[in-house]
Amino acid sequence: MFENWTLENFTQKFVDLLPHLILAIVILIVGWIFANAFAKLVIKILKKKEVDSTIFPFIKAVIKLVIKFIVVISALATLGLNINSFLAAIGAAGVTAGIGLKDSVAQFASGIQILLNKPFKNGDFVEIGSNKGVVKGIHLMYTVINTKENKRVIIPNSEI
Repeated sequence: MFENWTLENFTQKFVDLLPHLILAIVILIVGWIFANAFAKLVIKILKKKEVDSTIFPFIKAVIKLVIKFIVVISALATLGLNINSFLAAIGAAGVTAGIGLKDSVAQFASGIQILLNKPFKNGDFVEIGSNKGVVKGIHLMYTVINTKENKRVIIPNSEI
C-alpha cells in the first residue's frame, strides 16, 4: 500500500489511505477498551471461584498484553502493512525465550496450578518428597514449608 509514494501523489495516496487509517485507529481504541474490560471480567470470575488473589495481577497483565498485541497486529494489517515477517520474528523470539526459560516457566505454571487447584493451603501439614512440614507460603515459583525441626524449606513448585 505504501509503494510508489512521491511528493506529487502524496495527497491522493493519503486520501486513499485515510479510511484505512481511521479504521485502524478505531480498532486500536475499541481493542484497548475491550482488553481492559475483558481482563476485569476474568478477574471478577476468578474472585467468584475463590481463586487465590496472588495471581490476579499477573493474569490481568497477560490477558491485556495478549489482546493488545492482537489488536496492534490487526490495526497494522488494516493499514496494508505486510505483517508476516514481523510475526515470524516474534515467533522465533518466543521459541528462543521459551527454550531459555523452560525451567522457570515450568515452576511458574506449577505455581499457578497449585494456586488454582488448591491441593493444600497455608497451615496444612504436607509431605513433599523427603520433606515433611507445615505450609507457610505458596508463591508462584516455590512453596515454603517449616519442618518439625523448625527448618524453613523452599521447594520449587515444579517438584510438587
